[in-house]
Amino acid sequence: MKHLMIKVKAPAGKMALLPRFMLPRVMLFCLLLLSFSLAKPVYANNLHDHLRRISALELASAVHDNSGIKAPGIHGQTLKKKAFDYSGGSDKPLVLMFADSLCPLPHFPNCQQEIAEFNRLARKYADKLDWLQVVKGYYVDEAHVKRYIERFAITAPSIWDRKNKIFTDYQVFANPYVVVINRRGEIVFRKDDFSAELESQLLTLLN
Repeated sequence: MKHLMIKVKAPAGKMALLPRFMLPRVMLFCLLLLSFSLAKPVYANNLHDHLRRISALELASAVHDNSGIKAPGIHGQTLKKKAFDYSGGSDKPLVLMFADSLCPLPHFPNCQQEIAEFNRLARKYADKLDWLQVVKGYYVDEAHVKRYIERFAITAPSIWDRKNKIFTDYQVFANPYVVVINRRGEIVFRKDDFSAELESQLLTLLN
């Protein structure tokens, strides 16, 4: 493995070698320091999401190369008090949308358009695919989540991920974010800014 040369303190005046895989961690540390030096106020959840997204960079190649990767199970209760249990594999493909009920805020660009596209497809393919929205648990209560669902007229079943377990299990660091799972329980597509591609991906599964 090649090494990236970075000057750090080393014995006898020698130059130490820092492995390339450590670079994202160094970048994260530097950006963290920079974020605290800014004079402008920052939304708390914006900073939280931003840092989690940066920390995910070193996992990106593994997370987004999804061919054949089994989807984690999902076990919970929807906001309509119905049990939702997914253990990998089903008669229909499953489409998940991970969203934040604080949309629309400036740090969620295009969230309204992405949610609208998810809604449109959920209605169009309601009988051919299974659908689930996973709503982020941070900074809100159940009443706020229900108002968000009403505001966007979301018809798909929705789980309020109170402890962000499903977000963590699926390694989702952005939102809105979609994950598509085939009948065998394998993740075949995942992406934020998904509206331009999602329907074609679904048609590939259905053909």
